[in-house]
Amino acid sequence: MNVLAYSTDEEYSIVCCDGDDHSTASICGSKPKFFLSGSLARFPGAWILPLMPMAIRLVYTLIARLFGQTDGEKLSTTTLRLLFYIATLNFRGWILYVLLGYLETLMVMPVGEDCWFRELMPSPSCHARIFDFSDHTVLYMAQILPLPLAETLHSLALPFWKSARWPYVLLSCGLAYLYIITLMGQFKTAAYFHTGGEIIAGYIISMIVQLPYAILQCFPVWEGMRLWLFEYPFVRSRED
Repeated sequence: MNVLAYSTDEEYSIVCCDGDDHSTASICGSKPKFFLSGSLARFPGAWILPLMPMAIRLVYTLIARLFGQTDGEKLSTTTLRLLFYIATLNFRGWILYVLLGYLETLMVMPVGEDCWFRELMPSPSCHARIFDFSDHTVLYMAQILPLPLAETLHSLALPFWKSARWPYVLLSCGLAYLYIITLMGQFKTAAYFHTGGEIIAGYIISMIVQLPYAILQCFPVWEGMRLWLFEYPFVRSRED
């Protein structure tokens, strides 16, 4: 049901998936379900999954310390970075979701209390807005992906393991799998719940988190903060 349609006479205002209309196959076709894909947009999965690479590092480091290995990244640096990630999770949740959602309700007019789809809703109402930025896109692109990407890249650049190869395989394959199920969730959001403009708006909002993370790891602008969180300076190229 397209709540942005003006009436039931508009094409694709209501799509029934029990016919032979091939034009609706992309919407009505069955979508594969993968392990953890249903946890991406739910609590606590949406807050735990982005921290899994950090959890792997902490577990490995603590076990290594028990066996007397004291080299590698300082535990205080790892703890600071974990707190930085947790702060990012709360910023996305309270500022980019709760606050922006509230501001949107003040600025965007609802459709009113008299609409054609009122009686078709699970609980009769006209709950819909003319424009509703995709908060799922913000969730995926500002929370689910940037944090594990940052931690995995850091671990691959400065490995916390010695001879063991399983952390490398686990982190690389885990990140690839997370990208697959996240992009599938993004496709579902775009296909079923939001317009193209709402998806773009959500992605632009997610850049509030993506850009600082990219600058922090890839550019020499915040070198002091990078040393504080990752213990390595920006490597500058030199001309011979």
